[in-house]
Amino acid sequence: MEGPEVAADAFGRLKSILERSLEGLTPEQLTIQPSPGSNPIGWLCWHLARGQDDHVSNLAGREQAWVADGWHEKFNLPADPTDFGTGDSIERVRAFRAPDAQTLLDYYNAVHERTAQYLSTLTSEEMDKPVNDDRWTPPPTVGVRLVSILGDNTQHAGQIAYLRGYISGLGWRT
Repeated sequence: MEGPEVAADAFGRLKSILERSLEGLTPEQLTIQPSPGSNPIGWLCWHLARGQDDHVSNLAGREQAWVADGWHEKFNLPADPTDFGTGDSIERVRAFRAPDAQTLLDYYNAVHERTAQYLSTLTSEEMDKPVNDDRWTPPPTVGVRLVSILGDNTQHAGQIAYLRGYISGLGWRT
């Protein structure tokens, strides 16, 4: 299996975790914070999708789905391509309201589809090319960026699954 195929498989597994974790959650459940400083499911899922949308769109050299496809409107948020939650204050996290679990999942699925499309065009040789992104010095390679996205997304998907179990009680699992 080549690097792009490994990445595609890993992103597919994240999609499955999110689908199971978000199923049937109410808008109220998306805002539950077990402790005052923790991130709720709704914000975590939005942040996960926004980060992936930002980073993979940068790799692919295209506009983010957030802006291009009008997802910001469904979340009643600005079309700011630089806002994906990194560095948000706890007050901003608490104020965040996802429209509903299905809209979160629909946005993630749109981002996932764009990620899968990009990965299908990527060669193993391209994994070693530097990323065209002036936010990092030196710039990481495409492969390093994909591993970074997957690592971050995996952490957040695990947090979401844990919170789903916390909300649903014993016996729930992904």
